[in-house]
Order: sequence, then C-alpha cells, then structure tokens
Amino acid sequence: MIQTLSSSFACLNITGTAPESVGNPDFYAALPASVMAILAFVMLLGRLELFTVLVLLSPAFWRP
Repeated sequence: MIQTLSSSFACLNITGTAPESVGNPDFYAALPASVMAILAFVMLLGRLELFTVLVLLSPAFWRP
C-alpha cells in the first residue's frame, strides 16, 4: 500500500523520488505496461495541472 501511494504521489508531483523501494528505478521497470500507462497519465495530470486536464476533457469546452 505504501509503494502504491508513494509511486502515485511521486508521479503526480513530478518529483521522481519516493520512500521505500519506489525511488529505485528497478521498481518502475518491473511494473506491468498497464500500470506504467496509468502512472504516465498521472504524470501528465501533474504536469498540466489537474484543472487544465479536466477542462480539456469536459464536453462544454469543445462546443462551438
């Protein structure tokens, strides 16, 4: 549970570091592709800010 939360927190804040074994690059290499895709999306949320992504995903933004 600690590894899951700390890896999500590290990706969301784009710090790249986390407690426990998550800070080790081998931790991310051993993850399945689906988990890496989710963490990559979380990195985008952190980089673009959450509200910007929510606006882009809302249908009202794309109406003419």
